[in-house]
Amino acid sequence: MYDSRWQKPGDNAAFKGLLVTAATNRTSRFVQDEKTLQLQNANVQYDFGPRVLRTLRMQYFSISANMADVFYLSTIRRERGTDYPFSRQVSLSVNATF
Repeated sequence: MYDSRWQKPGDNAAFKGLLVTAATNRTSRFVQDEKTLQLQNANVQYDFGPRVLRTLRMQYFSISANMADVFYLSTIRRERGTDYPFSRQVSLSVNATF
């Protein structure tokens, strides 16, 4: 990789020299065609019916599950968990009224 950098005037190279600090102009080589499909949050809840409530002697009873960052599909590969910590959260909730 070091050999493919610009070293002297007139060189045609893919990368600037290590000591070149001038700004890099925007070009099409930095543009990527991104197609993304992601599911950020999913929530499922079930409320129990009157027959179950009478059996359990409750007025209300429900269970719910929530998940964050379920999936991420993209044509561009991205790093997960180095610069921006990545975590997938799952929570379960039970709500009861007696």
